[in-house]
Amino acid sequence: MPTIEKMYTLTEVIARLNLDRRTFYRYIENEQLKAVKIGGKWAVKESDLLEFMEKGSNRPADTITAKSQEQTTLEATLP
Repeated sequence: MPTIEKMYTLTEVIARLNLDRRTFYRYIENEQLKAVKIGGKWAVKESDLLEFMEKGSNRPADTITAKSQEQTTLEATLP
């Protein structure tokens, strides 16, 4: 029998992450946070919320790694 995953409402997510509603919508629009509409209301699966919290809201990890490598290279060339 499949398990039922906990779902969080928009209100619960913005409270838990201390977000503004517009920021919540922007994360969904930019596909940074997975969400579905159920009966016209946004809902986020617990696993998707945890994944979002682990990754953070900023740039993808590859971008951050590339920026770190650029910074290291720049620092190495400075006197």
